Amino acid sequence: MKAILVDVTRCTGCERCVAACTEANDLDPVRAQIDRAVTKDGLSENRFLSVPKVADGRFVRLSCMHCLEPSCVSACLVGGITKTPEGPVIYDPDKCIGCRYCMLACPFHIPRYEWSSPVPLMRHVR
Repeated sequence: MKAILVDVTRCTGCERCVAACTEANDLDPVRAQIDRAVTKDGLSENRFLSVPKVADGRFVRLSCMHCLEPSCVSACLVGGITKTPEGPVIYDPDKCIGCRYCMLACPFHIPRYEWSSPVPLMRHVR
């Protein structure tokens, strides 16, 4: 299992963690950069991690919080999002039916929908 530990008090906003997430999840880096500029929080179906600057000049990391009791998991009708015994919340695109219940249930608004796809599904860290 791989993880990224971030000390937000030392974050400079370089977005190397975003690049690593994009590569690990086999996302298009060009579309991820375009989505960064277009979406309000920098997250999209092509960008699972964002590092926006907050009011006091610091940076904050936005990504799946891997909650102890994830509401996205309980909202998923088909088991497309599950929580492993080790702790991570994982997404299985082969089970997803694109109902968007997980997107509505997540208090952090992390799961994203493929609005531009002819056969849309949810997008989440795998």
